[in-house]
Amino acid sequence: MYKITFAVDHSPVFYYQAELLLFSLEYLAKHKKDNILVQCTNRVSEDFLSYLKINNYRYRVIEPFLDGKYCNKVKLLEAFLEEDDCEGIYLVDTDMFALEPLVPYNSQTFCAKTVDAPNPPLPVLLNIFEAAGLNSGEIVCTDWENGETLNSNFNGGYYFV
Repeated sequence: MYKITFAVDHSPVFYYQAELLLFSLEYLAKHKKDNILVQCTNRVSEDFLSYLKINNYRYRVIEPFLDGKYCNKVKLLEAFLEEDDCEGIYLVDTDMFALEPLVPYNSQTFCAKTVDAPNPPLPVLLNIFEAAGLNSGEIVCTDWENGETLNSNFNGGYYFV
């Protein structure tokens, strides 16, 4: 069974996006509520938690991870360590909207989308790999800005593990 999870932080825009995402996952993509886990930072309002309770969504409250802003997806994986029926996990951002069921490209691999724009810039990425003594991998074109990046520079909005 595939699970879907995302982090919600303390802002009305994230609450609104989360409500839209939940609606799309349940009613358009036809995912069962049991397979969706909303993970809220401890800064989320009681009103939003009440919304989740009233609508029977599974949720858990988490401490923000590292910088408290951009790294919360790492924290999301902890929730699935003890789940026996979990074959894969979608880690998505709240600003996504599903029109059809999420289906992994290949359930035996890690999947993600390459960044849309060259951020960080390619020279910065190459310097990081060089300093670490690692092969940087393939250089690919980005979708926007006629830029280039590494094929391992992923957009953080959608991962399948």
